[in-house]
Amino acid sequence: MLIVAILSDGKKSDCIFNNTTTVSMLDTEIKYYLKNEDKFLAQYNGKYLVIQGKDVYGVYNSHAEAYSDARKDLRLGTFLIQHCVKGELIR
Repeated sequence: MLIVAILSDGKKSDCIFNNTTTVSMLDTEIKYYLKNEDKFLAQYNGKYLVIQGKDVYGVYNSHAEAYSDARKDLRLGTFLIQHCVKGELIR
């Protein structure tokens, strides 16, 4: 699985995530999503979640809407946007 984090300077940082090694600025957010994926799918299937730390900041109909709203209050590189769909890889 490949994770792309957008850093505060606008550059992309590719991080590798697998069963044994995680190298990511968003490790907490990724683990939180994976731990709660079934609950999120039941409640937010098809939506885009903005996750910061162990909190869902917001739920949106599109990636663009999620990004736009998150950028109002959150710094780049401090949040994860996850499409809540069964089998969807974290981007």
